[in-house]
Amino acid sequence: MPSDRTGFSAFELLYGRSIRGPLSVLKDLWEDQDIKEEERTNYQLFELLTSLYLPLRLFEVLTSLYLPLRLFKLLTSLYLPLRLFEVLTSLHLPLRESSSYSPVSIHQLY
Repeated sequence: MPSDRTGFSAFELLYGRSIRGPLSVLKDLWEDQDIKEEERTNYQLFELLTSLYLPLRLFEVLTSLYLPLRLFKLLTSLYLPLRLFEVLTSLHLPLRESSSYSPVSIHQLY
């Protein structure tokens, strides 16, 4: 909001330019004014990030289906073909087994 004395807002006095907020961006898009190439790439990057969020979430859910062989964090390893089929109790976990084993060591340090 511009000051009565100077006619400028505090942001304009401090940074030497006017504020470019969401409303001014929408106004420029509405009036079809030219958008800089740098801003256009920012919008494209944001659209790319939003489109990749769902596959990333799906990947995280699918990788959580693999069953750890040890309960110690530093010695955790997974056999990838063994998937959790059904949880009956905390001690009895029926597994669906595939023909080949591929062990992977995972070290969690947190």
